[in-house]
Order: sequence, then C-alpha cells, then structure tokens
Amino acid sequence: MASKPLILVTGATGYVGAHVVEQALEVGYPVRVTSRPGKINSFKEQFGEGVEVVEIIDIATGDLANALQGVEIVIHVAAPHVGETDVTKVISGTVDGTLNIARQAAKANVKRIVFTSSWSACVDMGNPAACFSNYVFTEKDWNPATAEQLLSGKHNKNPVWLHGAAKSLAEQEIWKFADKHPEVDVTTSTYQTSNPESQVQI
Repeated sequence: MASKPLILVTGATGYVGAHVVEQALEVGYPVRVTSRPGKINSFKEQFGEGVEVVEIIDIATGDLANALQGVEIVIHVAAPHVGETDVTKVISGTVDGTLNIARQAAKANVKRIVFTSSWSACVDMGNPAACFSNYVFTEKDWNPATAEQLLSGKHNKNPVWLHGAAKSLAEQEIWKFADKHPEVDVTTSTYQTSNPESQVQI
C-alpha cells in the first residue's frame, strides 16, 4: 500500500486545528505543524513525537520553505482569535497569512491547499440574524465588508465584525489565487463549533 502524503497543518494549537491533527494521525497521515516560538514543547506534549514541529515566527511574512519541504497537502487553520481588535493583526494574520502560505505552497509544488473559512465570510454582519433564517446560502453569497471598511476604524470595537470581514476578504483572495494557479487543488471548508471534526475533511 502506498504511504499517505505529508500534511502541513497551521493553527494546530487551536480547537479546530487540534482536531484536524488528531484525525489525520488517526488515519495514518504523517503530520507536520507550524508553531510560534516557545510552543514546540507544548505541541510534543499534546501530540507526541509522531508530529514534526517547525517554528515560524510570523505566518504572514515568514519563510516557509523548510515547513513546506516534501509536503503535498496544506491545511491552513491558523487565524487571529475572534476577540482580536487590532486591525493590523487581524488583516496580517488572516489575509496576509493566507496568501503567504498559498504562494509559497505553490512554489514548493504542494498539490492541495485546504483553507478553513468561516460562516461569517458569507453573512452580512450588519444583519447576522439572516444566518438563522431559512435562506439557503450559495457560493454567490459573501459578507459585503470591504478592505476600506475594515481599515476605517469604525468597527474596531466589534471583533466579530472584524473577524467576519477578514475571513471574507481572505477567502475571496484565495479563490483569486486558485484561478491563477490551476495546478493547485484549492478547497475551502468551514466548521460548526459543536462538532468541528465532522466538518474539516482531508
């Protein structure tokens, strides 16, 4: 039987990312994770020696060549916490981080990228009640927030709005990237916090 391809997971210390790593290991994938400085030991305590850890100082600007060496699949889960109100950190961690990983993955001949999106990427955060209506969302539905609105400072006290806006912009950028790089299989996924493991599939 052919061995399974190496997977790189970002954001593995988070709730969803940890589930992704656990499930990948359960079905026999070799897993590598990225880690901020100082968290390598906690990764080894959580997942054991079977997970390779590569330290990345800044996912938005860092050189990922070592992390991507030999990788066929990238599952990008890392993102700023929903409570983050520093717009610079929100944009850098969400939009810039996604594009940095995607571009370097393509350069490293990664075959597949899975980007973890959010329900807030398709919902108008000015009318969040719509998410609980009978409306059926499709690929045509986007959170209407713009980069200009995100940078305006008007929503800095609303971290949920900031998160949704950034996730929407990041997903739209990853699809633009996919159009330019047909050699890379790009998938976006979302999750339900009540059962994340059933929502993110490799």
